[in-house]
Amino acid sequence: MFFILSKLLYFILQPLNWLIGLPIFAILTKNARRKRRILRGCFALLVIITNPFLGNRVFHAWEAEEVSMSALKDTFDIGIVLGGYTKGGLYPENRLHFSTAANRLTDAVQLYKRGYIKKLLISGGDGKLLGKTYPESELAKQFLLDMGVKPEDILVDYQSRNTHENALYSKQLLDKQGLTNGKLLVITSAFHIPRAIGCFKKVGINASPFPAHFIAERLSFEPSAWLTPDPEVLKNWEIVLKEWVGYCVYKLQGYI
Repeated sequence: MFFILSKLLYFILQPLNWLIGLPIFAILTKNARRKRRILRGCFALLVIITNPFLGNRVFHAWEAEEVSMSALKDTFDIGIVLGGYTKGGLYPENRLHFSTAANRLTDAVQLYKRGYIKKLLISGGDGKLLGKTYPESELAKQFLLDMGVKPEDILVDYQSRNTHENALYSKQLLDKQGLTNGKLLVITSAFHIPRAIGCFKKVGINASPFPAHFIAERLSFEPSAWLTPDPEVLKNWEIVLKEWVGYCVYKLQGYI
């Protein structure tokens, strides 16, 4: 039930749905004053959530700080890679199609190849609400093998569908390997680090964070950064709103 509700909440929160729904409501309403207010509000919302500078500032404030690979002082027993780096629904379905969060997996491969982590734990199953697709972790495992990662150095969680389950099922695998108290590294997007680390701590896993995918860009004070609307910023607002609500809901549920 929690999984279904989270999907519905994400749909409701998407700014684009509001930008479509509110003008439709304004057109249907018979109150002229209310119609003007709604349309003005929609215009103001559109200006705010497509402004590159404002969007960039939000991610600079929220995302975890960068961790350079060369700055890692330890060799970690396990690098736990959280799902969300693929884009489903594309053909062919049995092939790995990367999303903008691809660095979650590709940085993990680099860390492994450079000797910073000994093994990789891929956490992420089928996150679709309806229908079935190839589990993300199954495709990721084949990708790792193709990249030269040894089979014995790959652990896979095929079951988890969200961050809370990432932590739960990862702990089960680590318990079986006797590595729960080992040196662990959680690899995920910078905006996702607070919720992810909170979930792992809650289930008894003390892991270090490694932000592998950043949305924030270098701050720029050029006129284009202030005045030119960017549709990509709208998508970024969807990401951060989902993450903020997810963090609050997880806090209320006792997951973090």
